[in-house]
Amino acid sequence: MADRGVSPKNNNTVDLGSSSKKWRKLYAVRVDEGTYIPGAFNHKETFTTSGSFVAPVTGTYRITLQGGGGGGGGAGTSSSNHNSGGGGGGGGRAQFYETLTADESYSYIIGAGGAGGSAGSDSSGGEKGSDGGDSTITIASHAYIATGGKGGGGSPTFGRGGYGGSVTKDGVSLASSIFPGCPGGNASTGKYLSGGAGGIGSPYNGVPGYYGGGGAGGHIGNATYNAGSAGGDGYITFEWYNPGQA
Repeated sequence: MADRGVSPKNNNTVDLGSSSKKWRKLYAVRVDEGTYIPGAFNHKETFTTSGSFVAPVTGTYRITLQGGGGGGGGAGTSSSNHNSGGGGGGGGRAQFYETLTADESYSYIIGAGGAGGSAGSDSSGGEKGSDGGDSTITIASHAYIATGGKGGGGSPTFGRGGYGGSVTKDGVSLASSIFPGCPGGNASTGKYLSGGAGGIGSPYNGVPGYYGGGGAGGHIGNATYNAGSAGGDGYITFEWYNPGQA
């Protein structure tokens, strides 16, 4: 595979121009293998709903894909045991590099966070939280999927936390640059107890909250049974270098 751009190891023979432009021209070496030089990208856009992205320039893009978080389970009663709900699992997240072509449109689907499970009562169990949705994009016949986290268990399953999501490329788990979603916390038995914590999603600067995080399980108050919280929606981020813009 040919190197793309100028390597810091061999730039002594290359006219890089002014010192302020050096990092712009020191583009990532072998970016398809995951190498990234900080400062190589000068533009970034993030989307939290399904749609399409029109590439402004032809080049290598760094793409981050986050699945939706699972919803938390509802609190309730099962076999005389009062159980809070289990937390939903966080969605899986992938970061990868692909070459996009200027003016071409690339469609993507953003997985929604799963709904929280409904609450039970002194005589009924809480419901399981819904699973988070998968986030997907296909580029040059390569299908990337960041799966959603699983919903947290309601009281009939003793509030077991949902499993975190995973990431695949063309149906095969990615070997690098993947961030499986954290599992949700298990709930406890007894009154006046908090629900299981939701699995942590991916913190993303500039986006409110933690997208892709699992919802917290419903807690039990004084004879009060609460529903689980919804999981966070997924997102997709495109980063690229545009030589014509600062």
